[in-house]
Amino acid sequence: MDLIKWITEQQAAELIDRSPRTLRKWRTRGEVTAYRQAGIRGLVLYDTHSLRECAATQAMRLHENVGRPPS
Repeated sequence: MDLIKWITEQQAAELIDRSPRTLRKWRTRGEVTAYRQAGIRGLVLYDTHSLRECAATQAMRLHENVGRPPS
């Protein structure tokens, strides 16, 4: 059984080599599992497994669209 490991936004950005802004976009779109900590202003925690899956999906999409004209 895999346990969920929660990390901060900065740790998450470093883990997958993306910016915190990108993580916020993914979170807003529901593409990554995140939890906003009640009572602590601005603290958002990310599920590491979800982050890795989302980053892999994004990389695959980018690879598939290389060389295609914009729609």
